[in-house]
Amino acid sequence: MVSSLRTVGVLYIDSLGDVHLPKEIGLMRYLRYLGLGGKGRYYLPSSIGDLLSLETFHATGLLMYIPNSLWKIQTLSSVYASQVHYMAGPQIRWNSKLEVMVARHTGQLGEFFAEMKAIKAQIMKNKSPNISCCFVMRYRKEQWDIVERCEGPQFLCYLSEFREWDVVNMLKICCTNLLRNDEDIPELGSLQRLRHLEIGEQSYTGPVITCMSGSFPCVIKLVLHDLVVADWKLERGSMKSLARLTLCKCPNLKHLPEGLLWLPRLRKLDLIAMPQSCYQEGTVAWELEKRGCEVFVSSNEEDFKHLDVTEDF
Repeated sequence: MVSSLRTVGVLYIDSLGDVHLPKEIGLMRYLRYLGLGGKGRYYLPSSIGDLLSLETFHATGLLMYIPNSLWKIQTLSSVYASQVHYMAGPQIRWNSKLEVMVARHTGQLGEFFAEMKAIKAQIMKNKSPNISCCFVMRYRKEQWDIVERCEGPQFLCYLSEFREWDVVNMLKICCTNLLRNDEDIPELGSLQRLRHLEIGEQSYTGPVITCMSGSFPCVIKLVLHDLVVADWKLERGSMKSLARLTLCKCPNLKHLPEGLLWLPRLRKLDLIAMPQSCYQEGTVAWELEKRGCEVFVSSNEEDFKHLDVTEDF
């Protein structure tokens, strides 16, 4: 059958059952678009890497495995896979012009962190301004949805898709110059299920962070570190669920926002390598401690911990 389709440029398969794509699919040298849909389970052969003209790979069905050979296709410009059972760290070429959005399903939290570490290391090894990779990990056991952003300028375009899925519970953004202006923060604040948020390593370069009323409604943990922000405006009604806040090495942030005093659930505040003006007598931190909030102050950067969803408050 495949031999009769060798000159096909577009192929879409919709199935309810198991589909084992034959190894001969690699003979379809003119195929530019491959789509796999429906509720079926798809098994991809390593010969998929022989699709020398493939530009777009779009899968909404369940992929049991993504072969590394897929990433070696030089013409590939877009990979979208909303359900992936297993994948190895993508071997993406440094000169690729590629946009990737992959949702990996797992029931093991340790497995998730190990895979994300390997994937991010591989992406950063082949660092390129033309690569835009976003990997979503769905942790089935606790029904968490975790997003790891690896590299590239096309981050916020994916957020609209996340809102449609209503999936994002944890978001870590640690990529220099990724968020370039204050307009990006309202976009993040619109994620209705977001509970854990970390922004660091100068990924936000604006001088002001503004959290508008009604934004970040479900965020319970917030970590801000290594940022140049000088002013944080927290409007009443924003971050109403916030329980723990960690600030580390934001030297230009001389004062904490008074809006923190409006957060009834804020139980712990960590100030690490922050200006002394943030925790002197009469400041917001001092007032929070009087109200029963646990305030931890340290000048040692080694006391800083990245966002950890498994850690208690």
